[in-house]
Amino acid sequence: MRVWHKRIQEAHTWQELLQATRDYIAAFEPNEWHSVPKAARPDRIKGIDDIAYWHRRLEEEYLPVASRADIPDAFRAMLGFFRAASERAAEMHGSATPPHQDAENDGDGGTPRRESQSRVD
Repeated sequence: MRVWHKRIQEAHTWQELLQATRDYIAAFEPNEWHSVPKAARPDRIKGIDDIAYWHRRLEEEYLPVASRADIPDAFRAMLGFFRAASERAAEMHGSATPPHQDAENDGDGGTPRRESQSRVD
């Protein structure tokens, strides 16, 4: 689990966070996958908003049974992963551009283009 949380924290772009999330889901073994309630099994991660969506779905399924001792570790682990990924996405909000939006600086580091600069003397 620590490896996954490290990948989340080391994600500096939306794309890196999305890829870490997709890789996490792909690494689940079939028996682990089936221990997560069907309504809370992420079936796609297309955009950053899917991370928050699946985090909410996992919590909705977990909260009613949270006090039970027989909750599978894989279910708890997936909830923990999506909580951490959702928190990281919130941290990144405003400091990175989601994939479906254009960056304001188009990767130029915020430096104005030479042809658009005007001199005032």
